[in-house]
Amino acid sequence: MTSLDLVNLFPADLQSLGFTTSFSCASEKLVHAQWFPSDAQVRDLALEALQVWLNKHDNLSDVEMQKLWKALFYYIWMADKETEIEKAIARVVGLSDIAGMPFIRGLFKCMVREWHGIDRLRIDKYYLLINEALDKSLDIILSSGSKEQFAETLSEFVAILDEEVFSKSGKEGKGLTLHLLEKWTDKVLKTLLDRRPKATTEILAIVIDPLFDLLSSTDVSSPKKASQVLDSVLSSWIKSGEGNAETEIRPPRAVLLFAVRTKLFNMASDKDAPENSREMLYALWNKSKRSCDLLAPEETKTHPTRPLPDPSSKASQKKRKLEAKKKRKQQRQKNGTQQRKDVENEGGQ
Repeated sequence: MTSLDLVNLFPADLQSLGFTTSFSCASEKLVHAQWFPSDAQVRDLALEALQVWLNKHDNLSDVEMQKLWKALFYYIWMADKETEIEKAIARVVGLSDIAGMPFIRGLFKCMVREWHGIDRLRIDKYYLLINEALDKSLDIILSSGSKEQFAETLSEFVAILDEEVFSKSGKEGKGLTLHLLEKWTDKVLKTLLDRRPKATTEILAIVIDPLFDLLSSTDVSSPKKASQVLDSVLSSWIKSGEGNAETEIRPPRAVLLFAVRTKLFNMASDKDAPENSREMLYALWNKSKRSCDLLAPEETKTHPTRPLPDPSSKASQKKRKLEAKKKRKQQRQKNGTQQRKDVENEGGQ
């Protein structure tokens, strides 16, 4: 990290606290208690100095970004009054104007890491931080110039959430994943579609993509929530085609819809699909089939998909029972083999 002399940037009272050498040193000191006195003015002065520094050094490494976010996390932690909280969050999120999407990535990586340490008295302020970060990210995406730049920035944002949050939904990212999915349709998808209606197909293709991985998660709550989000998207597809034979869905969006239908079919028919996800996948496949029948009936005839087995049918239930019985038998055999090995090892001793 390039060292920067911050003596001239900081007022005397901040210099006395030791924030005088480099960003790396400053960010590490910022996370300690003495950096967060009860005086909000002192904290704000530190943030202003940091903003000046970032204007000259916006290309931070991942480690440096995490140090920065550790400091900013506690900057928000120490804000208690409602107006003070809103002001602090607005200032912190505003730093993304300087550092861009890497700053947003650092935010979500930090939140996943710190999530389980947030107490119930402070959790609301971090929900507010996440919501503000979503709004800011959407502003950055929508300010993109060309259609290609828009799609690229949106893909980058969705990839950030997928890599830093959704991929960890079964572990430390579960709470944050559920909150983001709550906002996925109304805040993310609706805002994008309202502001960029001509890019509907691109938006849908990018925004629904991470939902498929969540649908196949072994966790219980994340697939259920992802299923509700995708169900909402399919419902809007159906609604857009009802009573409108000339709907825009036909060439580009019909291709996407059939791709969704095929993806759901392959996931639901996969023998390794988690049982808690299979019925949800089957229901979504049925809904996507209805969408295809309604919005592109001529395509449905030329691209038939064999029906999935009904998970509620007697044949499917019998098959699942046999598979479960087979697994139990294999487990018993494995346990017996291990016990024999343990006995032989004890005899050899």
